[in-house]
Amino acid sequence: MHLYLRSVPRSLYLVTDSRDERLGRPTKALVFRAGDGLTKVIVEFISRDQVDIQTLVKLSSSRNIMGCLGLISIENGLWHKEN
Repeated sequence: MHLYLRSVPRSLYLVTDSRDERLGRPTKALVFRAGDGLTKVIVEFISRDQVDIQTLVKLSSSRNIMGCLGLISIENGLWHKEN
């Protein structure tokens, strides 16, 4: 899995990769985006085919991401997310 950012509208994507497919895992993306108000976030699973990775900024290195937990600071903003 790899972590990606979309700046507008600000969203974080945790996306499966080809290694996950070889291990028999589903091709999915976990999306975190702002909800109504400052304290709400919408989290949804979507098919990886619905994500245009070419328009996103890859935040993870070549290391595989197993999940996300904690605080991430992006462009003077603060995201708190757990999964």
